[in-house]
Amino acid sequence: MTRTAEYKRHLRSNTFDIEKATIVFLEGHVKYLQRRFKHREIKIKELESHLKDLDKLKEDVIKLKNQIDSLLN
Repeated sequence: MTRTAEYKRHLRSNTFDIEKATIVFLEGHVKYLQRRFKHREIKIKELESHLKDLDKLKEDVIKLKNQIDSLLN
C-alpha cells in the first residue's frame, strides 16, 4: 500500500489520528521529493559532462585554427 493510500485510509477510518495521518503523508512526500531530486542530480551530472566535452572540442577547434593559420602564413 502506498503512503498516499495509507493516508486516505486513515482519513476514512473512525479512529482518525491527524498526527499519524500527517506523518504518513509527509513521509511519502519526502520520499517522492528525494526520487525527483535524485533524477535531477543525474541530469545535472550528464549536462556537466557534456559541457566538459564541448570545452574540449572548443580547445581542439582553436588548436586546429591556429595550425591552419600558421600553415597559411
